[in-house]
Amino acid sequence: MTKMTTYTLATDTRSFLSLFSTFLLSLKLSKSGLKVGFLISKSYPFAFSMEDGVKVLTTLELDPGSRAVSIKCHISESRAKSLLAQFMVARLIHCPEDRTRDSPAPNVPLQPTAKGLYVLSQHLQANPVPASQQKNVSALLSSNYNTMTCVTLVRDSNDVISTSKYLTLLLFQRLAGKTPNLYSANDIGDLEDGRQSPYHHRYFTHPDSEAVTQYYVSSVGVRLLETTRDCDSKNPVFYFSGKAAWQWIMECCEVVKGLEIIDILQEFTTAGFIERLNPESREYGDTDSDSISSQKFVCSKAAKYCFTVSGMSVAGWTSNLPATPLSSGFPKFVKSRILHGIEVTKEELVELQEIDQATNTTLDAATGRPVEVPKDDSDTESKRESREERILGYKHENPSLATILQDPGLTLLFRDYLESSHCVENHTVYVSTHEVICAFFELTQQHKKRTPESLASLLDLIYSTYDSYLSPQAPKEFNMTSTWRDELCLLTGKLRTVETVSESLLVVTEIVRVFDVIKTHAFRIMEIDSLPKFLECREYRRCLRTFRWLERVKYVT
Repeated sequence: MTKMTTYTLATDTRSFLSLFSTFLLSLKLSKSGLKVGFLISKSYPFAFSMEDGVKVLTTLELDPGSRAVSIKCHISESRAKSLLAQFMVARLIHCPEDRTRDSPAPNVPLQPTAKGLYVLSQHLQANPVPASQQKNVSALLSSNYNTMTCVTLVRDSNDVISTSKYLTLLLFQRLAGKTPNLYSANDIGDLEDGRQSPYHHRYFTHPDSEAVTQYYVSSVGVRLLETTRDCDSKNPVFYFSGKAAWQWIMECCEVVKGLEIIDILQEFTTAGFIERLNPESREYGDTDSDSISSQKFVCSKAAKYCFTVSGMSVAGWTSNLPATPLSSGFPKFVKSRILHGIEVTKEELVELQEIDQATNTTLDAATGRPVEVPKDDSDTESKRESREERILGYKHENPSLATILQDPGLTLLFRDYLESSHCVENHTVYVSTHEVICAFFELTQQHKKRTPESLASLLDLIYSTYDSYLSPQAPKEFNMTSTWRDELCLLTGKLRTVETVSESLLVVTEIVRVFDVIKTHAFRIMEIDSLPKFLECREYRRCLRTFRWLERVKYVT
């Protein structure tokens, strides 16, 4: 029997995004879209009106299909309009007719952004599409509008983004991009396969545009503008505004609150990766670390920023940007230079920068010409480790899986690897079962507050985890023994029939026991099958190499 659960609208990020996904499903958007205008009409695919959005929100209900929980919300009309405005602020929807419009209005078409469709696709990874909506959802997610892969951010129980030095490093690398993303009105767009994105516009994708949505892929960095130094017109200076950086993070990361973005960008400033561009001298580079760290990030179109030498090193631009003053820019007679107060030789910087594997060359910082890097054909694993020890000052010990899962930055990198290996459900099940176990122990400590209301959130977590990954009908079935699956099937069936809190807790205790076994199983699968390969993958080695170098130059202590 399906249970009907009535939710109080939660304010945490996960609930907000889940509500948006439910709303988007309920709209039943079609490719024919919404037609606007009288004399000269135009249709916008997968669009809807504010009136339709309000109507859906005030009667929001998700068909549970074979699931245990039916979601139904009772929202007032004024609250529905407020939610639509919040969706627009979070860059989940925009107005395709007037891209600079920052709030919904009557008779104005609204359309999900690339970020909004990413949120929906993630929701559907764990929630089956109702049969009545499969055709519309398939058309929506297979369209050119669905191109975004947002950066996943780990949050604690208080909905605060968990931070670490690794996370700051990785987020900055994503913001900078693998190569400078220099804006040009003649660009065809950011899609790697050359397709034209429906979100692309030669003017509204300008980094200082007021368009609500500008980014539809996260594989490229913030769009940059170019100027030159007064003293040397041959070396370009790529810069961006505080507003442009804010826009990239809002659209390319799982963030819905602007203040969280300011905190992230402040970390980049404090780390010395970016600095304010002096509008008078237009010079940039490494300045005194104390003055950089004391700067307060300004989220404004008027505040211009550029990448420091350290920032360009961390971004990995050294093999792509001719103006990068790193190892290839050493004059022949110079054997070393002082960087961040540390004497670094040319050979050491060659080890730290990315090298074109096809030609074994990098680019000269001053001339932009290819520079061949000496290649050792007898490069064995032991020699690679000895080079690492020479550069870092010590031999690196690989972290355990427990250490990786405790660090939000390493978790981001590890989860990306699992995604590429098509086994990310192992991590998802580990996290989901862990949340259920923690919620259960928190409830059992509340001896005087074991009411049906206090039990409801725990039951929702249990049903969500079971239906999404552990049930026979799960969209992404987790690889485990049939004994555990059968036991959970019996226990969840029994849980739906009990009526008192005490009876429910007895059944929940047994379910949590099985969840704990499954959690350990998921951990062991990742530890045995995925961890060794992850520690050898290029992305982790590059992150480690950069991070250890930053440790040496006092970025981390």
